[in-house]
Amino acid sequence: MAMNGAGVDKLVNDNIEIYDKYEGESVNGLYTNESTDTAYLYCLAGKKILAVHNEKSTEYATGKIAVNALTVSAGRIYLSDSKSVYTIQQTKQQATLLYRDTLETAFGNIFIDPYHNLVLCGSAHLTVLTGGLPVCRYPINYYIDQIGFDNKNRLWAASRGGDLFVLKIDPGKRGKYLELLKKYGSPYPGLSARSLTVDHFNNLWIGTRHEGLYRFEFTDDLSIRSFQHYTIKEGMSDNFITHLTCDNENNIWASTPSGVDKISYVNNKRMRIENTTRSNYIYEQTLKTFVTKKGVAWSYTSDGNL
Repeated sequence: MAMNGAGVDKLVNDNIEIYDKYEGESVNGLYTNESTDTAYLYCLAGKKILAVHNEKSTEYATGKIAVNALTVSAGRIYLSDSKSVYTIQQTKQQATLLYRDTLETAFGNIFIDPYHNLVLCGSAHLTVLTGGLPVCRYPINYYIDQIGFDNKNRLWAASRGGDLFVLKIDPGKRGKYLELLKKYGSPYPGLSARSLTVDHFNNLWIGTRHEGLYRFEFTDDLSIRSFQHYTIKEGMSDNFITHLTCDNENNIWASTPSGVDKISYVNNKRMRIENTTRSNYIYEQTLKTFVTKKGVAWSYTSDGNL
């Protein structure tokens, strides 16, 4: 079955439910994570977010905010429109301005770090917000689409320009909240990152624009021990990886212009690649996939009109 236009795929193991529209609305943004079973769907035309839990939804008004990213933490929904961050307290159901950035040309995705602070990925800085105030601006050379955190609370980042680095997070130092631990430069020519995640073994996964997916293993001193490279030759649906997610079972979900792939460890060593959507005859440009606590994977897609 193929989808037409914007929509959302809800994947439960091998079962797929397809919504061209959810409750009459096209879905233009999405967030959930492995600590919750609620999915948050952004509907541009309806100017709202639907919080979906057990097939029931709660509506939150976004007003005139053109949301390009959202995340959720500690009972708050955070939205951005590339210049400002807004928040919705789930008891009030209406967005209010939290922070407006006057230094960045624009920022893209927003993330919650292990200390429940916001990290904004901008064109020139990683900006950390605590209580709505910037406490750190870490300079970067190129745009970063996605960052990740390992089980030692370190921040990993890879840029579109090929830079790869890892940062220490120190919430006790406001000006030096982020400090460089190691910079790898451009270790591989094809490493123009568009996505990144860290698995439960602290292995780093990087999705690229043209060269597929990389998995890096590191020594205790953060040197690269080894790497693996996965492309369409190894079974990936596409060599452009738009987004990466690691779920509670340590599976990696890769979103691509040709659909969703699930990459699983076999005996903690070998990797198995499943073309989750393509094997169900779904051929759609998948922008992001997130997985809930119970292992329900939500993907939102586009045919180029989003």
